[in-house]
Amino acid sequence: MRFFFSFCLACLIWPLQATIITVSNAPASAAAYSDLAQAITAASAGDTLHVEGTGITYSGSNFVIDKRLVLIGPGRFPQGEFASGALVNGLRFQAGSDSSEVHGLYVNGTINTLSTVNHIVITGCYIEYGIDVNGGNWLIRDNIIRGGPFAVNPFALMNFAENATNLQIENNVINGQCYKVRNGTFRNNIMTRVGQTFKGACFNNVLENNIFYGPNALGCSNCTFNNNLTFGSSNDTIPYTGSTGTNNLISQDPLFVNAPLSLNIFLYQSLDFHLQAGSPALNAGTDSKDLGVFGGVSGTVSGNPPIPHIRSVSIDNATVPVGGNLHIKLITTKPEGQ
Repeated sequence: MRFFFSFCLACLIWPLQATIITVSNAPASAAAYSDLAQAITAASAGDTLHVEGTGITYSGSNFVIDKRLVLIGPGRFPQGEFASGALVNGLRFQAGSDSSEVHGLYVNGTINTLSTVNHIVITGCYIEYGIDVNGGNWLIRDNIIRGGPFAVNPFALMNFAENATNLQIENNVINGQCYKVRNGTFRNNIMTRVGQTFKGACFNNVLENNIFYGPNALGCSNCTFNNNLTFGSSNDTIPYTGSTGTNNLISQDPLFVNAPLSLNIFLYQSLDFHLQAGSPALNAGTDSKDLGVFGGVSGTVSGNPPIPHIRSVSIDNATVPVGGNLHIKLITTKPEGQ
């Protein structure tokens, strides 16, 4: 029952011309597919895959997307009566997957590309080992993006092909370094982890309404820094030589509800990046909204996808005569931040 009703709501919200394919690896599920790779292969360009959160990792690694698809999970940390994450080990965009979207998955690996792919949307996900961007006009919003260990791969956002342009990076918690990111817009992010945020010739980026909490913002040349807050690094004063900007808050504690400045260990679910009363980041943005992930377009705690969410299901009449009607009551909520 859980799967059927959440699927029905997705049908009501998502474009009617696209096929919606249901995927669940839960035992005895009524979904069309239990294997995510098979569902991706069977899908046609423009289809939506509704990936049920079961708490069981979908088998396979680096699921290859080579056509325009929309993948919808329940959110990185779903909340409520039916709360389980949709766990995958990695995603890889290939040629032909332009304009694909990924919402609300828990990615215990990387999201990467081996070909130039444009107009990708990634929202509401937890990504354990970063995003490798290869192409232009990506929207990366409301994610938790973690780089790996410094000795292996500390990068949370990567541009190894050096051709990523016009990136919109908004309302994310970024726990790692940004490598060769250029010609992008960073807005309302929280940069955590010690050390230096930008590495490997990052330039021509616009940074507004972000909070640098622990790391410095060195390494971004010819960049514009407006209305950002820095705290906890050995070099908090921005903008640096070669960059410009105004109205930045230097070395000021943002007063998070619960986020101690010991950021090598990153346990997001135990942290709370909301701002306390008296925080200098309140209403301090270029838009007069808060700095950080809950300002701007507003981030979410759970990463719920942009469809209504069922909070409870009840049956009013447990006994139904032949030909009678079963009365089912659904209580839903709209997505966070909307």
